[in-house]
Amino acid sequence: MEKDITTTPSETFELEQVRMQMAALKSKLDEQEIVNKQLIRHTMKSRLSWINSYIIAETAAAPLIIIAFYLIDIYVIPASPWLLVYTLLIFIGNVIYDLRFSYVKDSSILQGDLKNLRQGLVGRRRRIMWENIVSLAAIAVWIAWILLTTYDYMLTLDPASNLYNLIEVGIVGLAVGSVAGIVGGLLMNRKIAQTYGKVIDQIDELL
Repeated sequence: MEKDITTTPSETFELEQVRMQMAALKSKLDEQEIVNKQLIRHTMKSRLSWINSYIIAETAAAPLIIIAFYLIDIYVIPASPWLLVYTLLIFIGNVIYDLRFSYVKDSSILQGDLKNLRQGLVGRRRRIMWENIVSLAAIAVWIAWILLTTYDYMLTLDPASNLYNLIEVGIVGLAVGSVAGIVGGLLMNRKIAQTYGKVIDQIDELL
C-alpha cells in the first residue's frame, strides 16, 4: 500500500529558504568570478603596457633620428641617395611593423575576446624569431654601408685635420654602438616574448 508523501508548511518554507540561499550564493560566486576576471584582465594590461610605451617612444624617436641622419649627410658626411632612402625605409618600416603587430589596444585586453587575444599574442611571439632574423640582416647591410661610406669620405680628407680625427673616432664609436644596439634589440625582443608568454598563461587560466 502506497503512502502519500506530503510536506508541511514549515518544511515548504525551509525548502524555499534553502533555494533562496543557494541562489544568493550562486549570484555572489558569479559576481566574484566576474571581479576576478576583470582583475586578471587589468593585470594583463599592466604587463603589456610597457611594450606599448616602448613602441610609442620608438615611434616618436624615429623622425628625430631620421632628421639627425639627414643633417649629418648635409653638413658632415655626404651619403649616397640610396643609403638615405634605405635608412628611411628601415626606420619607417620598423615603426609600421611594431604598430601593426606589437601594439596591443587596451580595449582588446579589457573587453575583447580572450581567445582572439591569445591567438594574436601567440602569433606575435612566434614572429619575434623571424623579426630578429630580418632585422639583423637589414641592419648589417645598413651598418656596413655607413661604415664604408664614412671610410671612403675620410680618405678624401687631410689626415692632420680635425674632421679626419673626428671621423676616425666616429667610426670606432659607430662600430661599438652598433654591436651594443644589436645586443640590446635582441634582449628587448626576448623580454617582449617573455611578457607575451606570461599573459598567454593568464589567459589559459581564465579559459
